Amino acid sequence: MEKLNQYWPLITTFILALVWMIRLESKVQEHSEDIEMIRSDKKEEIREINRKLDNMAEELKKICVAFSELSGFIKGRECNDERSN
Repeated sequence: MEKLNQYWPLITTFILALVWMIRLESKVQEHSEDIEMIRSDKKEEIREINRKLDNMAEELKKICVAFSELSGFIKGRECNDERSN
């Protein structure tokens, strides 16, 4: 009994440290799951943004072609107007 009275602070500290480490490991696992969930969400968001950028690039190409055609039409018309004078 005397040994128990002598070492009870050490035993109590050991048990509390063990409980604290188990709780800490639980939090780490919980955060790991949250990180994986966020990572998968961000990957999906990146895919969606890339799809939108690809669509925007296609639309910009169409607009560029339309402006080029319009510019060529206007230049051709100006040249024709000058030639007829």
